[in-house]
Amino acid sequence: FVREAEKLGAGVATKQLRDIANTVNILSGRAPLGKFAEASTILNGIFFAPRFALSRVMAPTTVVMGSAPSRKLAAQALVSYATTVTGMLALADISGVAKVEWNPLSSDFGKARFGNIRIDPWAGLQQPVVLAAILATGKTKQLSTGQLRELDAGRAIWNFLTSKLQPSPRVLLQRGEGFAGEKPFSESPIPKVPRIVF
Repeated sequence: FVREAEKLGAGVATKQLRDIANTVNILSGRAPLGKFAEASTILNGIFFAPRFALSRVMAPTTVVMGSAPSRKLAAQALVSYATTVTGMLALADISGVAKVEWNPLSSDFGKARFGNIRIDPWAGLQQPVVLAAILATGKTKQLSTGQLRELDAGRAIWNFLTSKLQPSPRVLLQRGEGFAGEKPFSESPIPKVPRIVF
């Protein structure tokens, strides 16, 4: 670890090594929970993989926070990953192997679509980008019609946060509707058959 850190320009200073270790943890999906570390068992019961979800939001910040060697590591890793995935998606799109959505207002942004099958190669880094685009414009692209529609910031943030919940808390908080406002009960010949909407 120390040899690799020295290649990034880090000395033996404990703070620089800690910064690099923290950056590696965030980029590999193990973000620190800070003051909430002792409540990790409770958080795991409420959120689906809370450290991983937090790491996806924190990953872009590693480029501007911490010591110079840790910022260098983060920039190299994120740029390398983004260019590799974007190149792969562009080749799939251009060759016609898959359809790729390039509009960041769509929840399908950066995903390869093969008929009804969607492949998300972004390892959770795509969702915060889509949220940021929606918050910046106040609009979202509907998957069914391809049309843009208004979406207020509160609803966008609510949708993002509830998508990170475990199924049980999500059902309790959805209050009878899915992300698009659809009702959780289907029209069924059998009365009162719930259809859980996620």
